[in-house]
Amino acid sequence: MPKFEEGKSGNPNGRPKGTSRTNELRQRLHSRSNELMDSVIDAAVAGDMSAMKMCLDRILPTLKPQESNIFICAFDSDLPLIDLNNKIMEQVDVGTLTASQASDLLSLIKLKTELSEAENKDNSLVKEKQWKKLLGTH
Repeated sequence: MPKFEEGKSGNPNGRPKGTSRTNELRQRLHSRSNELMDSVIDAAVAGDMSAMKMCLDRILPTLKPQESNIFICAFDSDLPLIDLNNKIMEQVDVGTLTASQASDLLSLIKLKTELSEAENKDNSLVKEKQWKKLLGTH
């Protein structure tokens, strides 16, 4: 005979609220937080690299890339792609664009180019069909 019935909880009421040791530990740590902070700071000053990292991570958290809107003006479709690429790289050099923004722009330009090529190919096929129809060849 199985120890538990299938589909029925062995503890239908669950653990009683407030019996977790986590809350107790949090309260104990909180009551001694000043001592703990002083201890970590003292260890960092004494050269403990782990304590130093802990302090620095709190003072100077790791910076995350900040997203910002960038203005994309329409560019001349006759402009060679290499020139456009160079203009974008210049903007990265002077700090107007981040490397991530430049990468995104270059991806968009690549996509626009691919779409334009596909459209031109479709237009060529349509024109070819029209010529064949006019010439009476299929």
